[in-house]
Amino acid sequence: MKRWAFIIVFLYGAMLILITLPMMYLAFIGSETKIDVKVVFTSGYIWAVFAIFLLCQAALLLVPVRIADKRPVSRSSIITSIIGAGLMAGVLIAGTVVSVGETIIRDALSESMWRTAFAGLLLMWALWGFVFWRWGKALEPKALIERQSRILYRGSILELLIAIPAHIIARHRDYCCAGISTFAGIAFGISVMIFSFGPGVFFLYSERWKNSRAKQGSPDFKGLNRLIAACLILAVIAGGAVLAHLRVSEKRPPDELTITKDTDLQGVVFPSGSHIFFSNGRIDSVTLSRPLAIQGIKCQKLARVGFYPSGKIRYVVGLSESQEIQGRLCAKDIEVSFYESGKIDTAGLENGATIQGIYFPARTEIFFYESGRLEGARMSRVGGSFEINGISCDTGCEFYFHESGALMQAALARDQEVSGVFCKKGAHLRFDENGKAIFKK
Repeated sequence: MKRWAFIIVFLYGAMLILITLPMMYLAFIGSETKIDVKVVFTSGYIWAVFAIFLLCQAALLLVPVRIADKRPVSRSSIITSIIGAGLMAGVLIAGTVVSVGETIIRDALSESMWRTAFAGLLLMWALWGFVFWRWGKALEPKALIERQSRILYRGSILELLIAIPAHIIARHRDYCCAGISTFAGIAFGISVMIFSFGPGVFFLYSERWKNSRAKQGSPDFKGLNRLIAACLILAVIAGGAVLAHLRVSEKRPPDELTITKDTDLQGVVFPSGSHIFFSNGRIDSVTLSRPLAIQGIKCQKLARVGFYPSGKIRYVVGLSESQEIQGRLCAKDIEVSFYESGKIDTAGLENGATIQGIYFPARTEIFFYESGRLEGARMSRVGGSFEINGISCDTGCEFYFHESGALMQAALARDQEVSGVFCKKGAHLRFDENGKAIFKK
């Protein structure tokens, strides 16, 4: 009967591999988060987890094999099956923790969340191991295995009822890697559910073997042989699909790379050692390895420069010096951003300057409409006041203007009357183009 146990372990592993690609596709279809199949199938951690699951399945089949062979069930085989089943119960708790955790904290890669999940796994491993051990003293070995399988099956359904809704919520959010942890929860639940079928399948075919042998003198396993053949064919197809996907992925432009020599890309010669990020085959941003002037903008070493798909500069974080850009002296340590037309979007003032009749002190970050008109400002002073059109504005908050030049939004620096209404310090007000405050009714 040992070979049938090996066959079931093989079928378990084959099913896990077969459902991996469809699960990854369905879990993130239409989502911003994408999983790199190459990373999944070449990750040592993934294969280590896969090997542990196979070992646990083998451990759970030790007792059924001895029962089928009509050999005494040793204490060590019962303890081994308890260890394997207890670990899989802990896996369900870990899946629940990461699924609920990502939904609550909106962070799929939180180290504290995964540490908590691992601690929960160890705790529940010990707890369920103790419960299974107590049951093992009171139940027959076959009854113990059947109860363990039922508990794991029901637990996997409960875990999936938590993980799947959590994943649906997470995949519609916009934080980094949204849905990765909830997907792990789904993967754990499905893996344990399939795992729980192992002993039942073994008992089913061992009974069929005995009945067939008693009637015909030799067992009839045509159905099982067809099942194994079908799994082998599907495994080959799945393996071919994975290899084809990896080959296609290798031909695609990389998402990021560090160049090893000066390289001309999209009309710019980037220095050796620069790290380049791509989006849809076009440069999205570059971290420079040494100072470089790009489209007339002098950038310092380690500056981050963003680009539009057209190749025009989108932003620069790290000017090499304070420099004049489109007639304005921009501070070197404040980000400068541009519209795709090349007009300045945001910039920091190196010196005080008067813009549209309003004086802004040095270090003020200015926002512009694409027409060149003033859109808004953010000052470096906190808790100060700034007079605009008779309104005392809090310099610790951003304020905005209509394209016509009239004040559009500001926070008050003191108690004052605005448009005939007394307003308290700190109130955030909006104004129409005629300068009249807009109050909610």
